[in-house]
Amino acid sequence: MFKIEAIIRPNRLEAVKRALSEAGYNGMTIVDLHGIGNQKKFAHTNRGPKFITDVIDKTRIEIFASDKDVDEVTSVIIENARTGEVGDGRIFLTPVSWAMRIRNDDVADAAL
Repeated sequence: MFKIEAIIRPNRLEAVKRALSEAGYNGMTIVDLHGIGNQKKFAHTNRGPKFITDVIDKTRIEIFASDKDVDEVTSVIIENARTGEVGDGRIFLTPVSWAMRIRNDDVADAAL
């Protein structure tokens, strides 16, 4: 099993969530974050004066998937997060050696 972490544009979150849900993958953790990547500095206005920043708002989606589902989950994310512009994000896969659902002691894929 794998932990799939996708860092995407916040404005693509709803499309990614909807597509994952339609594909049968409903369980995920969503975190709003800020980061600095390959994008250049840009002007930003938020209720006042314009300022220059290189810190960009991003959203991280974390999904745990069985080995057989990893390709489909990552494909769904890519198809729905991609705009073709710099800053579309990254996907990271981390092997998970063990998982347990606390409620009923299900382990491994049954815990997903």
